[in-house]
Amino acid sequence: MKQLTCEMCGSTDLVKQDGVFVCQSCGCKYSVEEARKMMIEGTVEVTGTVKVDNTANAEKYRKMADDAYAAGNYEEASNTYNKLLEILPGDHKALFRKGLCLLNVSKLNDIKADEMIRYANLAVKAFEETNPTVENIAQHRSEMAKELLMATNMVHTAAISFIRDNWKLQSNHSVYWNAEICSIAIAEYGKCLLEKDEYLLYEDNLSLYQHFCNDIANNCSSLCQRREYVDSIVDGGILGPMECKGKVWLNDSIANNYRRSATKAREDSTKAQNRISKLKAEAKERARLAALKANPKELAERIASFDKRLNQLTENETVLTNAIQALLTKLKEQQAIYDKYRIKLFGEGAKLKKEALGKISNIKNELSLKQNELDKIKNNLQATKNELATLRELL
Repeated sequence: MKQLTCEMCGSTDLVKQDGVFVCQSCGCKYSVEEARKMMIEGTVEVTGTVKVDNTANAEKYRKMADDAYAAGNYEEASNTYNKLLEILPGDHKALFRKGLCLLNVSKLNDIKADEMIRYANLAVKAFEETNPTVENIAQHRSEMAKELLMATNMVHTAAISFIRDNWKLQSNHSVYWNAEICSIAIAEYGKCLLEKDEYLLYEDNLSLYQHFCNDIANNCSSLCQRREYVDSIVDGGILGPMECKGKVWLNDSIANNYRRSATKAREDSTKAQNRISKLKAEAKERARLAALKANPKELAERIASFDKRLNQLTENETVLTNAIQALLTKLKEQQAIYDKYRIKLFGEGAKLKKEALGKISNIKNELSLKQNELDKIKNNLQATKNELATLRELL
């Protein structure tokens, strides 16, 4: 017989607990039959399927990886997420965090944005293979978007800080450009995650979407700026006595593409806001009508109230229309007096002309007020008719 050894970690510290052998190092469990076969010397033929419960191991690795990630130990977290993924290759949280770890440990001149996005895609696919509801998908994407937004800002901040401190060498601008392009790519990916209206309607996803749009617009604009450099730096980075300053910028055709991206991001933000506001208003209206339909008494009272309002508005419209007609008649009379004495400069005719001119001004002011009031009544009248038609359809 040979010593019982854990197949997962190689430890020999196994203790029998509740009818199974448990490795005290990694938590892996073995049945009595499995332990017996492991202790037999030589080659043993095993028939059937031997199942090893690695649940405890997976949860142990998850906690270790999450703790390392929270502490900012991204390399350690990445390695531990690898161990977790060996046991649970479809774990969407581990896949996404693995990608974020790769991004966080990468250098500014070699940012692993593409790798991070690849793992994020795998995480999305793994989660959606579990047949979640639309709300669950929206929630999952919201959680991912929050971390992607932080990743975008991290890369952008690092790029700006780098070029602010190292602008003097022309070659450093390429490092900045590549880093900023990565920040834009991450923001674009986050924006795409939330693009559909059914996702934007979930909690604060619209706000997250607009943050991504703003980051894309701002980072694209920053990318296209012309920046100075000094190409006569001597030993030790000390500027030479004859500084030779120049300006550097992206290729015009590339810059124009990013300018268009900035414009589109701003437009997409506004369009999404308008769409979601409209969808929320429609949903609120449907809920209101459903509540009325479920309460016939309240519906009847509402119809009676709007019928009364319609009659009152119609009466007010008639009164105002008549008043306006009367004012128009007065205006016509005063205009005739004014026209009759238009050329009079002195005497009674001049006096009548002046009086007519003052009355014309007063009548026009009153007409303007009455017309505004009538317009409001007409708008209310139309809205009341529309509401009545909608309420009567519920009967």
